[in-house]
Order: sequence, then structure tokens, then C-alpha cells
Amino acid sequence: YRKGIANANLLIGTSYLLKEQLDSATFYVGKAIKQAEAYKLEKIQGRAYSNYGIILMYLGKLDSSEIYYHRALILDRKVKNYQGAFKRLNNLATVAILNDDYSMSLDYLFQCLELSEFIEDPSLLPRTYSNISSNYMSLGEYSKALDYLKKSMKMGAQDGDFELKISNANKLGDLYLKLGELGKAQRTFISTINLYEDEGDCALLESHLGLSDVYFTLGALDSALFHAKIAHQTGQQCSFYHFTYQTQSQLATIYLELGEFSLAENYLKSLLKSFSSMEMEGYHELYLNLSILYEKKGEYKEALKFYKEFKTLQDSIFNKKNLRALSRLELTKEFTAEKKILLAQQEAQEKILEEQVAHETQTRNFVLIGLLLLLVAL
Repeated sequence: YRKGIANANLLIGTSYLLKEQLDSATFYVGKAIKQAEAYKLEKIQGRAYSNYGIILMYLGKLDSSEIYYHRALILDRKVKNYQGAFKRLNNLATVAILNDDYSMSLDYLFQCLELSEFIEDPSLLPRTYSNISSNYMSLGEYSKALDYLKKSMKMGAQDGDFELKISNANKLGDLYLKLGELGKAQRTFISTINLYEDEGDCALLESHLGLSDVYFTLGALDSALFHAKIAHQTGQQCSFYHFTYQTQSQLATIYLELGEFSLAENYLKSLLKSFSSMEMEGYHELYLNLSILYEKKGEYKEALKFYKEFKTLQDSIFNKKNLRALSRLELTKEFTAEKKILLAQQEAQEKILEEQVAHETQTRNFVLIGLLLLLVAL
């Protein structure tokens, strides 16, 4: 009965989480955690910790999210729920990426590889290799990124994962672009568009954006503009709001290079208006691009104003990253102590269980010996 009530609360909380109704999700998952902890329902407890970690991640509370994922991971390993442990490690890898800690993310993903031999799911390995490749790209280790990406593409070609195939193809094009192999990058993006254009236009937004980057680097601005426009239209049609920054920024950069300052200014100011209340990667570069724009227009007072704002925001972001790194260090110390307590409790429980098993075995042996002696006496 207790297990059923705890499980029901967890399922209700999960339902609210899928609907992104985070207040209700927090309430019901929190109830499930309390009930599971009170009655030592470890499997439910692990799932509840994991879901609570997801809620906290959505709310931007990354350090707290990390702690709950770790708690879930300890329980998953204890009950030998390898698939659950694999998911928790992936969650922890995602949190590390959001904290700009790509080395830590790689550590979690390599632990995933170690667990994969216990899991019968052929789709997990290709995605893990692809995620490892992304981390190496972010660290600037492009040759390693290419090695793991090729592993992912080789394995993923067999399981029919359409989304992964396009993602990997775009990643390959980006890698060639980073390596300066523009011809290979161009051929990769074009072949991806030709291969999948009838199946998923929305999925090809990054392909057009990548091809625009290639043509811009080659100085073919008309072609760069053509593909940037397709990417922008695709993003609007498919409601890909998170690509708005990339596509509009790309259009502004091209118009700036073409000398069409009014169009570049429109896109940059539109972005500035949209994202002024948000903290996002690259946001401060808007001010730099506006400064460059006004310098080219000869409006040096405006150029200086935006350059000062760029420097202020850049310094602020740098300081926030340093403070976040210090905060994470303190939390890591705290959780290391908590983890030791949890592991000690687990070891104590296992020791009690071993003593119980040994006592039962000894009692059983005495009974058997007694029966044997009785049989001999008879």
C-alpha cells in the first residue's frame, strides 16, 4: 500500500513534469521522495531523485540538480539498475556542459561507456559517442572529436535513428569547418540537405546555417545570404525559437559585410530587444557587432557607447563564471562529505545483511548436522 501511494505520487509528478507544470511537479515528486525515504523504497526513491533533478535543472538550479542526480545514481548502482545509472550519468554530463565543465562531462560519458555492456539497447552507444564528440569539439580537440563522431556515425547508420543521423552529419560539417577543410564541409552540408530535404526540413536548419558559414568564409556572400535566409525561415515555420539568435545574428553579419547597414542594424536591434532580459551564450557579442556597425557608418559616438556596454557585459559574464566555479567547488566539497555518509550507510546495511545471511547459514548447518547425528544414532 505504501509503495503504491509513493509510486502514484511519483507518476502524477512525472505527468506534470512532462507538461512543464513545474510547481505541481515539484509538489508531487517531493511527496514521493518523502514517502520513499520513510519506507526505504529504494527503486522509487532513485526515480524520484532523478525527476527532482530534472525539475531543478529546468529551474536553472544546476548545483542542486547535480546533487539529486548523484543521489539517484548511488541508489541505481546499489540495486543494479544499470539503465537508470546510465541515464543519471547522462543527466550529470548535461549539467556539466551547462556549467561549461566539458572535462567533467566527458568523465561521466566515459562512465556511460563502461555501463553499456550491461544494457541491451543498441541506440545508447551511438548517442554516447556523439555526445563525447561534442565535448571534444567544445574543448577544441577536433581530431578526437572526429574519431568519436565517426564511431557514432558507423554504429548509428544501422539503427535508423533519423534525428541522430542529421545531427551527426551537421556536426561533421562543423568539424570540417573548424579544421579549415572548407571543401569537405561544403560537400557534407550539401549531401545532408540533398539526402533528407523531403523528410525533415525542420531538422535541416543547422545544415543551411552551416552551409551559410562555409560560403561566408569563402567570401561567397550571396550564397551565404541565401542559406541564412532559408535557416531563418525554417526556424520561424518550425517554432525553433532557440535558433532565432543564431539565424538573425548570421543575417546581420552578412549584411554588415555586404555594406547594407540598415538591414544589419534592424536584425541586431531586434535581437537586442528580444534578449535584453535573458542571459545567453554570445549575447554580449551583439553589443560588439553594433559597435562595429556604427564605426563603419562613421557614427563613432554610438560605436563607443556600444563598445563600452560590450566590455561591461563581458567582464560581468567573466566574473559570474568565476563566482559560479567557486560556488560549485564549495558544493562539491559538501556533497563529497554527504556521499561518504551515504556510502557508509550503504556499507553498514550490506554488512548487517551479510551477518544475517551468515547467521542463517550457520543455523541451517547446525540443524543439518543435528539431523545427521540423529539419523546415525537411529
